[in-house]
Amino acid sequence: MPSVGPFSTGRSTEFVGVRPEDQIKLIELVEVIPYEGFDAWQIVQRAQGRRQYINLDSQMIPNEAHPEFGRCIHFKARVAWAAGDPARPLDGKYVRFSFLPDPGNLPAQGDQRAGFDAPGDCGNDIAPTDADGWTKVSVFYVSTIGGDKFDIVASCETNEMKTGNYVVWRKLWYEVDTMKKRGGGTLDLDHPQLPGLLDPCFIELVQKGTDNQPENKWNLQTSELHDFADDYFGAEASPYQFQEVAIDHQADKKAIPSPVEIKVTASVYTDGTTQSYWVYDGPTDWLKRAEYKVAIDWQSLDNSRVTLVGSDPILKKIRVDLSSFTVPPSATNPIMVRLDYLLAKEWVGDGTYKPHSLVAMGYLLDGHSAADAKKLTYVAMVHELGHLLGLVPTTSPKYVLTPGGAHCNDTDCVMYASNSLTRPAAFCSVCREIVLRTDFAAVESNFTHGKGSKA
Repeated sequence: MPSVGPFSTGRSTEFVGVRPEDQIKLIELVEVIPYEGFDAWQIVQRAQGRRQYINLDSQMIPNEAHPEFGRCIHFKARVAWAAGDPARPLDGKYVRFSFLPDPGNLPAQGDQRAGFDAPGDCGNDIAPTDADGWTKVSVFYVSTIGGDKFDIVASCETNEMKTGNYVVWRKLWYEVDTMKKRGGGTLDLDHPQLPGLLDPCFIELVQKGTDNQPENKWNLQTSELHDFADDYFGAEASPYQFQEVAIDHQADKKAIPSPVEIKVTASVYTDGTTQSYWVYDGPTDWLKRAEYKVAIDWQSLDNSRVTLVGSDPILKKIRVDLSSFTVPPSATNPIMVRLDYLLAKEWVGDGTYKPHSLVAMGYLLDGHSAADAKKLTYVAMVHELGHLLGLVPTTSPKYVLTPGGAHCNDTDCVMYASNSLTRPAAFCSVCREIVLRTDFAAVESNFTHGKGSKA
């Protein structure tokens, strides 16, 4: 096999009792991968630490060598005689492969653990050499915990070689689709910040695909989200891919439990409570029925007398105008008004319909400055991605079930239920460790989809 260049060496005390004329020295430590069949090995490169993306199959891309994919790393070493006739056959010698875990690695159990030949099997491998000095292939399994580091060591009688740290990472691909704004432009997600926010969890995010810029739809109800998003999603990069979608509003129609009665004591009444009303089917469709009562019987009240007022784009107050009544209401002559109406339950985003992560950026822009809306948006992106990764499981000590689903009870965690300017874009220590330990094979189904007709 061809040489791949020099490698730094050091002395080893692993081997004793070998006569000087029978001693060998390590001259190469390389990494190989199976190529077009397990028995056909190919040297790829000098063994040198790197990110190891354990959730990906090394054969995922046909006819391409990707030793950085997969949990297994395959090593071979080459030795030469340390002294004497260098032409002598080298079969019958051996090299010890071992690994040094980083002191900061998280505790692992069972198949989560690193090992040679099989996960958690053993901490070293004795590899015999052939006549040319090459060892057999030694197979090392990194752990399944994100951020764990392992330095592979090959040693013989006279020296040793180290690879440097292989670090456990996971890789995901994502597509960004930004809906067009009302009035022009697009609801531009602040997605360039997203990859850096996942680095502490040792998840590398790679953008893939085209921004399809869907036409504006002022509101999507929750039940419409999956079909809408899936129609535009077409990254098809790997088994692990998700979609970040900026939409205008996500609001669900919500009927009030029973009509509300108001005692009106002035010609014009304005409610003191602000709420989000269902105006997405038309500016007056929120009001189902209006009635008034002067004496005993309820009578129909013209809906035009009941309007929504307020400078806030979302939160409004009810205004009732009875000034044209023959006898306007007063403190001594009150008129009862009964209203039945529809509210809008507004959501910041949704990660229910995997692998789609949607953020209602139009809603955020309607209620905040552009700078604050941007901050809330990328926090929401990380939050919804957290749901795709399985957060928050019931086994978490910080698990809490809210009307919006499973969340973290830590207000300083991005998985806290309520989005606010004080909620960080980072996971608390508990949620972060859950993500570090997440078996991506168990959540792979969260990242699959059918290519959309408009993708």
